[in-house]
Amino acid sequence: MKLKIFLFLSVFFLFCTCRADAEKKSFERHKRIFPRTVVVVQTPRHSPLCDHEDYLGRWNDYPLLWDTKWNKDDTSTARVPLGDYIQQQKQAESYLLDGFAFFPGLWHCLGFLKLSRQSPSNLLEIPIINLWHRDTKDMEAIRQALDKHPHQYRYKGKILLLSYWTQKFFTPEQLKKKLTAMRARFGDRFYFLPDMPRLGNLGYEWRKNKGRLTDKMQKEQEELLRQYLRVADGIYFGESHMLHTIENSERVFYTEFYRKFIISTILKIFNEPEFKGRKLLALSALNGHENNYGVGYQCSHNGTRTLRDSLQTACEANPDVIMLPEWDESNENTSLRPTLYNGFVTKRVVRYFLSKLKGLPLSPLPGDDVRIPNLTVSFRKTLAIGEPLTVEVLNIPDGGKGENISCHIEICSQEGKVLKRFAPRGLRTDKLEEQRFLTGTEELASERALQIFVYVRKNGSTLCYSGFTPVELRVGTTYDYRWAKHGLRDLLPVKNVEITHKGNFFSVDFDCGENMRIAALNLNGDIIYSHENSGEINRFRESADFAAFSINASIKDGKSIILSDGWLSIPGVEECEWQTTYNRITRGSRYRLRWISQSARKHYLRLPLSKIGQAKLHLDLPGVYTGSIDLATVRKEGIYAVCGDNGLQISVSRFQRQPRMTPALDANCCRFTVEVPDDIVNRTVFFHAVSMSGKTWRSRPFVLEKKENPVAIRVFSSLQGRFVKTAVPGNRLLKIAYDFSPKAGQMVKPTNGDRSFFGALGTPVSPLVLRNRGQGTNGDPYKGTPYLAKTLNTIPKQIRQSDGSWALDFKNTYAAFPQDLMPTQSGYTVKMEIFPRDIKRCQLILGTRYRNTAGSLAGIFIQPGGNISAEFAGLNYNTSKINTRLQVRPGRWNTIELRNTGDTAELIVNGKSSGRKKICYPGRYRTLAVLGGAPGMFFDGLVRHFSVDQTPAR
Repeated sequence: MKLKIFLFLSVFFLFCTCRADAEKKSFERHKRIFPRTVVVVQTPRHSPLCDHEDYLGRWNDYPLLWDTKWNKDDTSTARVPLGDYIQQQKQAESYLLDGFAFFPGLWHCLGFLKLSRQSPSNLLEIPIINLWHRDTKDMEAIRQALDKHPHQYRYKGKILLLSYWTQKFFTPEQLKKKLTAMRARFGDRFYFLPDMPRLGNLGYEWRKNKGRLTDKMQKEQEELLRQYLRVADGIYFGESHMLHTIENSERVFYTEFYRKFIISTILKIFNEPEFKGRKLLALSALNGHENNYGVGYQCSHNGTRTLRDSLQTACEANPDVIMLPEWDESNENTSLRPTLYNGFVTKRVVRYFLSKLKGLPLSPLPGDDVRIPNLTVSFRKTLAIGEPLTVEVLNIPDGGKGENISCHIEICSQEGKVLKRFAPRGLRTDKLEEQRFLTGTEELASERALQIFVYVRKNGSTLCYSGFTPVELRVGTTYDYRWAKHGLRDLLPVKNVEITHKGNFFSVDFDCGENMRIAALNLNGDIIYSHENSGEINRFRESADFAAFSINASIKDGKSIILSDGWLSIPGVEECEWQTTYNRITRGSRYRLRWISQSARKHYLRLPLSKIGQAKLHLDLPGVYTGSIDLATVRKEGIYAVCGDNGLQISVSRFQRQPRMTPALDANCCRFTVEVPDDIVNRTVFFHAVSMSGKTWRSRPFVLEKKENPVAIRVFSSLQGRFVKTAVPGNRLLKIAYDFSPKAGQMVKPTNGDRSFFGALGTPVSPLVLRNRGQGTNGDPYKGTPYLAKTLNTIPKQIRQSDGSWALDFKNTYAAFPQDLMPTQSGYTVKMEIFPRDIKRCQLILGTRYRNTAGSLAGIFIQPGGNISAEFAGLNYNTSKINTRLQVRPGRWNTIELRNTGDTAELIVNGKSSGRKKICYPGRYRTLAVLGGAPGMFFDGLVRHFSVDQTPAR
């Protein structure tokens, strides 16, 4: 009997071991054609350091190693100065990358082939061809690359061409015709790998069916791969950012799906006799995909897990090419380049994997202090209460002697009081190994800002590391999903720091061990002041003697207007100074405005404060707009906007922030006093410094708010998966009501004046909130839709009522509000007063960008006949509806109230309640809230009250 039990257990153990190994690998490795795996990084070069680029107030992250002196060396046609290009190549070499892959049809990127000839680097420059793109630059890039270009990857006389979105636009038959024509033109001198992004769209089906597809779907995908392989030289799977699953209410990289379906399916077909050893395989890996466009994020960085898991999985398959998207894509936060919030952590992780892939010895970065463990610390820098605070501590082996160390962390208040202390956990220095420390932020809800301290015990002694990015806590919602990453070896040594503040004035006295590239103050995550010795950049920032303004001009998506005779002028004020181009200041009462596009380009204006009473900004833009804006009104209201046809928006803002990137400070100390803007209700301020070598240090946070007594609220705890009770200071609860009067022009200002929540009439909100870049990202609800292409005017009218109130008159128009408006982790109450003209068709009163969701709300509707309904969409693609018999009446004012407790909601129409119904939570996306409807469901009528209140519903 004992023998039988022993044999059974032995067989069972062997089975489990084999199954575990199979689960881990789950595919047969590719029979590679290239001599070794070529690893390149995709680069759209969205973020060069050219004159017209404006990182500050435009992106969620910034280059770590910027230097404005490179702007003076802009002799290239590639939007990137040669000095910047060479610096980026040096950085890419230190990552052990083989080169860049670029889009020749994008702006002036074809010039990179010329720049690479001038650079001392031997890094590759591989074109990414858009066959669907009509720009001839793609074909010209092929010609140049074939013409004995020294920096093209060649194998057996052929160059490598990658592609973008091929499967979305070309069937296998169409691709065959296109490639036949290309080979007729250029000869059989290239390998073309079509991008197959649609494989990634099946992740939801895979997850829903518990780790498999139906036999029919599986066979369809396999046959489609065969068809593409028969006409192309291989396959490229590039959109790994679309591979996500849900973990603690966060979209994290779906490693299992990548390994067990995408790569496994591809290699099953590759290893068939027809294709084995004959086709090239290119895979991708990524950092993450956060804060992209208008829907929050697609795939979290998840500390460094997304990068580690995706890169390790791609390496296991033994592909011919691995593409890492992207080097410098700032508006999606996929960047691999050193950034303010990535530091050198991404470099350290990539170097580890590529050293192993290339058979190189592990080694520290040049300049590393190897006495400090090669640990990295990562966490999200902004959280809504209820979301988990996850602190990842990662050890990255770098060739040193293996030893046991331990670490633990403390979470502290802004003053340094310990709020939570975790027990020590062990790490081996010769293993790629992490420890994660998690806590629910609902436990820390009384705090506005947190500090992280890391303690490392090694060889019997314990050292404390600090100077990390503070964590900002917000109630209910946050647009910012950025992870902040820090290497312990990349912390800047500090000799002396004194930071004091009196009211809104902050004084900084800072001295460190290296010369600094930048020394700056941050307000709620945005750089508002960067110190410079000359003062030339900061002259375009409000001061005691001068008024400063930011003028933003944008127009409908896809439009661009060249102005032959466009002018901005302030008659009678010759002391005006104007700036758009980095090093060029124009003086006098007139300023030439040459062009307007969809991206809100900033123009800065400075004039003596003594002249503000007589200063009227005249807009003389023939065929576009003619009018004037009183600058004294702008000073009073903080902003004024005028709008016109084709989505035209010209906004003028009182400017108290940082206008431009400053030159490298190149000094080891700084002293300054600066005023922090008070146009945001709840403010968190901290100082940060970056050395010339890229080391960073952050101060403790300073919270500026009028604290009120605690208020009990319910929030969704992502760790517990349910709603829990907590308490927050009353001042931090969002209470926003909008003023529809035209006193700030054609924009919508909240009655509390909070700049974070300014709205816009029929135009993008981004220029108004001074965050991100406008229509190209999170600003415009209906960017790129056929409706906008056809419609001339999208702006509701502002109408004064007989009782003195102001209303918006909607008819195929809308008003947009920022991502932060609708809470994501807590309840809220929405109130509206509406005057519908008719109730015969379905109308969307309050909706969201592209019909995504703001929080969990998908929309409040008038159904045909006048019944009011609401829809909600959950994170797992679940939906809820509240259908009522409560009716609004046409031709008169009606009140609508949505009381959302988080997991229940009720509609109250003209004082009558639907009763509470269960709804799904948390929401699927974090995006714009849109009043007035959407194409096909626009609201026809008036709205004279609109408010959102996080005060708990009773």
